[in-house]
Amino acid sequence: MKHLFFAVFLFLITNPLFAANFTVIDFMALDGAEQALVSGAYDTFTGNFKPAGFTQISKFKVRKTAQDMGIQLSTASPQQMKPVMDKLKVTHIVFGKVRKINSEYVVTVSFIKAGTDAPLATDEAHFSGSHVEPVKALALNLAKKLRGGNGGGGKAQAAAPAKVLNEPGIIYGYLKVFPKDLGPFPNDPEDIINNINAARQFGYNTWRVPTENELALLVTEGYIKNAQGYMSDANSSGKLRLVTDKKTAKELEEEAAAEEASRSVSDNSLNEASGLQWSNKNAMKWDEAVEYCKNLNEGGFSDWRLPTIAQLRDLVTNCPGLESNGGCGLTDDYIYRINGDLTREQDESVYEMCSCPSDESGGSKYSKFGDEGDFWSSTIVPVKGYRALVLGFHRCGFKAKDLDDQRYFRCVRFPQTSLSKYVKMSNSEAKNLYMQARALADTNTEKTKELLLRIVNSADMEDKHYEKAKQLLLFLIGSKAKKIGGLMWSERSSSMMNWNAAKEYCEGLSEGGFSDWRLPNIDELRTIIENCPKTEPGGECKVSERSGCLSFNECYKPWGSCFCHASKVYSKLGDENLYLWSSSHRTDEYGNIDPNIVWNVHFAEGDEDGGELGNANGVGFEHYVRCVRE
Repeated sequence: MKHLFFAVFLFLITNPLFAANFTVIDFMALDGAEQALVSGAYDTFTGNFKPAGFTQISKFKVRKTAQDMGIQLSTASPQQMKPVMDKLKVTHIVFGKVRKINSEYVVTVSFIKAGTDAPLATDEAHFSGSHVEPVKALALNLAKKLRGGNGGGGKAQAAAPAKVLNEPGIIYGYLKVFPKDLGPFPNDPEDIINNINAARQFGYNTWRVPTENELALLVTEGYIKNAQGYMSDANSSGKLRLVTDKKTAKELEEEAAAEEASRSVSDNSLNEASGLQWSNKNAMKWDEAVEYCKNLNEGGFSDWRLPTIAQLRDLVTNCPGLESNGGCGLTDDYIYRINGDLTREQDESVYEMCSCPSDESGGSKYSKFGDEGDFWSSTIVPVKGYRALVLGFHRCGFKAKDLDDQRYFRCVRFPQTSLSKYVKMSNSEAKNLYMQARALADTNTEKTKELLLRIVNSADMEDKHYEKAKQLLLFLIGSKAKKIGGLMWSERSSSMMNWNAAKEYCEGLSEGGFSDWRLPNIDELRTIIENCPKTEPGGECKVSERSGCLSFNECYKPWGSCFCHASKVYSKLGDENLYLWSSSHRTDEYGNIDPNIVWNVHFAEGDEDGGELGNANGVGFEHYVRCVRE
């Protein structure tokens, strides 16, 4: 009888009908964690996470299924993802997030039953050097936690009663937990949180809404029974359990006072009148300068940022109208009012006293630091496309310069003045505008850019929606943003790859805030051809998936109808001397698909040509790829 019971049990846990499948969703980068490090942590984790009794489902298959079902994975909640998981028979999902706390990285990974918010197991890794060994150990430990049966066929342990507190609890020595729940609230109670912080409840003035991973920790550590119905950075309604990872208000004030007393940045860099402090000079592209300042640690300080135009005017001397309190009307308030559009308002008085005569000595007489040349501001204006304002010290005044130019800059910090003097937009306003912009991104690009511009010019650079808005705006206005005939094109891949890899590359691509990219068909590729009328859409060449003409013998005739021979650039995107893959297979003259041959476009001659798809070993022709979305 025992043998029969064991045989039945073995059948149940090995039969595919009862298999437990999981997928690992891309790790999220939070609080300044670099995307390259986050991607590396994801690869290390997935390569070492092998829980017994589970089968991993490729994230590419999950993304493709979600795309087919019209679900945006990057913004979907676990409940919204449930139809995708049900279709693929995925029983569990692994979520990971990477945060940067001072100089240390924290990777938190949760193993969650599909369709719920409650984690069955959570673990984390801390490191300041290489991520490989700590994340590998994290993967092994999390897999070990699941051996007790809470993940697959076993029954999860009943949740312990939530802890009752009279003072803040502490998790892992850094995360402080408010003693009780607040709410429920229909939306983000920003005013209530601000009042709690103003009153320094329990000594802290930095209480905030928890992240999803922190909410998972609250469950596993027994502060709340489950995550359902609680607010997080991904859910703006429900009950609220505040957290903070900062020191008490008194400790922060004492540190700030000690920091000021022992600062190592030269006193000459501090303007006592305005209370601004300046870093050393550097030169980069605009976006690089923004990131450089956000990550700068100079003189023992790490709260630097790229200056606004009002802050840049603090550097001006010998030009009374353009100095901080001068008569020039070009201010942060003015930019906020007109949303950076210098052509929108024709009041010439705004620009009076906004410049001084050229300094033939090089411009140094107009700079308190003796600087020469143009210096970046953080302000973008829709002039000649989209450009950033620079303060030029040769002919002291502001100019709009291309974002890809190399310009000087100095980072700024605020040791003796309030940041609120310069931040014109609250975090909640930035969040609302960003959500509106994302909703319009596919249908009204100009309105989207207008909303994003308001965030970039007026929100706090430390606000997560500032970074999201900046990246999406740069994507839409920069060389990466190519929308042709209703289609949006990605950047070209950095390397060549075979067709299978190209298809998987597009299905897994996340660029410009979008994750619904795919490999273009041959008709779509033809829309980016120029200077070759024969192969442009509607041209003499018959090759077309839309018309069902994909046979070489039938559709590549007459000879010469599908290529050009002239010394021209044939790509609207600037591609030269390379092939781009399509998703369209060749067929024979009877319409039978050849699984080993795929049409592509050769931009050396502007013609369509064939390329080998690759054999079972993945060996075959390798070409570049541009992905497309509608």
